[in-house]
Amino acid sequence: SIVAALARRHVTGDFHTFTAALPSKVPDERDDARKLAEHLGSTHHELVIDPDPAEALGLIPWEMGEIVGNPTAIAYHYLYRFARGTLKAVLGGDAGDEIFLGYPRHLCHLKDSALRKLPFPLRQILAATSGGLLRLAPDSMALRRFNGQALRSMADDVSCHAEWMVHMRPEARAAMFGRHVASLFGGAVPHAEDLKRAIMLDQPGMPYSILDKSLRADVEMLLPNWTFAKSDRLGWHALR
Repeated sequence: SIVAALARRHVTGDFHTFTAALPSKVPDERDDARKLAEHLGSTHHELVIDPDPAEALGLIPWEMGEIVGNPTAIAYHYLYRFARGTLKAVLGGDAGDEIFLGYPRHLCHLKDSALRKLPFPLRQILAATSGGLLRLAPDSMALRRFNGQALRSMADDVSCHAEWMVHMRPEARAAMFGRHVASLFGGAVPHAEDLKRAIMLDQPGMPYSILDKSLRADVEMLLPNWTFAKSDRLGWHALR
C-alpha cells in the first residue's frame, strides 16, 4: 500500500495495480486491494492463482537462482507473468513486514508474551509435549503454530531473531550446490552467528534496544542480501 501510494505521486498517466489470491480464499486480501485501488484511482487487476506444482517447481528455482522454500514466490511468479501482458516493470511491497514488525520473530522481543513469562522448565515441557502431539497430527496448523511458539520461547531474543532470518544456511547451500556454484547464487546470506554479532554490536550512534538493533540487521543485511535480490531476479525472469 505504501509503495503504491508513493509511486502514484510520480505517475501522471495510467496507473495499474495488481493483486492475487488463491482459490481457497484464505487469506484473501482482495477487498483491501480494491479499496486501495479506488483511493488511488488506479486500473486494478485481480488474479486467482491455481498453481501447477510441476511448472512452479521447474521454473521458480531457476528464476530465483536457487531452491527456496518460500511459498510467496509462487504467487509472485504467476502475478508477474499476469502483469507482463500490461507492463514491462512492476513495483512490489517486499520489506513491509521487516520494517513494520510483521513477522513472528519480532514477538521474541515482547517480554510480556505469555509463554516467555512461564518458568523455563515448563516451557521445555510444553515444547516437548506439543512436538510429540504434532508428530501424531502433522497436519494440525494450530499445533504447528503453538510448537513453534514454545520452541522460540526458550531462545534468547538475539538467537530467536537471528535463526528466523536465515532461510538457508551457507553450509546447506554449499552441500547442495558445491561451494563454487553456491557463490554464484544470489550472494551471501549471513550465517546466524554473523547476525547475532551484528545485532549485538555496540557502537556510537547505533540503536540501543535489542529490537532496534534487530530491525537494523534486517534492513542492512537481510533485505539487500536476500529479499530484494531474490525478488528482483524472480521479477526479471517472469516479466521477460
